[in-house]
Amino acid sequence: MKRRDYLRNLALLTGSLCVSPFGFTMNTINNNNKTNTKMKGKTRSVHHIGIPVSNLEKSLEFYKDFAGGEVQFTQPMWGEGLSKGANVPNAKLRFSFLKINNTILELIEYERPKGEPFNRNNNDIGSIHIAFEVDDIDEIYNRLRGKGVEFNAEPYTFTEDDGAEAVVGATFAYLKDPDGIQLEIFEAAK
Repeated sequence: MKRRDYLRNLALLTGSLCVSPFGFTMNTINNNNKTNTKMKGKTRSVHHIGIPVSNLEKSLEFYKDFAGGEVQFTQPMWGEGLSKGANVPNAKLRFSFLKINNTILELIEYERPKGEPFNRNNNDIGSIHIAFEVDDIDEIYNRLRGKGVEFNAEPYTFTEDDGAEAVVGATFAYLKDPDGIQLEIFEAAK
């Protein structure tokens, strides 16, 4: 199954609703697989995925080793605009953009105020995860396990018994980053 078809099927399975994180547009995919856009101000793409971390250097090292990529920059940030926009009073942080192929991870360490440790389960509302597509899940799994990375379980390949026809033959495994944030490695069906 091609990636485009997988994503279309996933959208159909999850309620056929795509909402811009900025509220500019709402697209729905109807049963005829046609996109219906009624609002102006279209979202072009996802620019980056932000992950608050406890130690920027440690997380950069982990993500570069795990997923490759190139650090675009590392900079400090503070001020009233940040505090209001992020809804974090008196915020001061350091952040990096790590470009991994066509995706940018923004790793953010709040120097003040310090955040609480991550303590969510996958079924908790708002507990998102990032899935990294890989070409050899067993090799990645074994390499990361050898470095002490914690996985929830060994890689699992979906079957027809799992009920999700769109992902039969695909394999996944959840792992944790240095702060315990859930990540996924995913190998598409061959």
